[in-house]
Amino acid sequence: MDNEEKFVCAVCGETFTSDELTEVSNGDLVCPTCLSSHYTKCADCGEYVPDDEATRVYNDNYVCDECLDNYGYCEDCGEYYPYEDIHYVEEYDTHVCDSCFQNHYRVCYDCGRVVSESDAVYNDDGDAYCQDCY
Repeated sequence: MDNEEKFVCAVCGETFTSDELTEVSNGDLVCPTCLSSHYTKCADCGEYVPDDEATRVYNDNYVCDECLDNYGYCEDCGEYYPYEDIHYVEEYDTHVCDSCFQNHYRVCYDCGRVVSESDAVYNDDGDAYCQDCY
């Protein structure tokens, strides 16, 4: 006779042993099938959260809503990046990731103002200038 204590999956209601279940962010115990079908592991804190409480960030990782507070949204590419990888471009009142900043913006060689690549003017040496300084 099996004397091992049984626990109920909070999602499907089936019974399992404790070592077959995983504790999720709200303290519920969930079986492997329900875990893979309804939960996502946060890449930052490691907690399992319901799929609808996880957000995709750069590198195809997912983070919980609480950890998302550590990320900024790039308004050019539409991805979330750690705040240290986000630039605020005052001249355009926008936030962009390092990659989009490198690919779409230039710093004026003369005054240091940030201009979009399409607004920059280049001299023969390839130095970028804003319209005012050129």
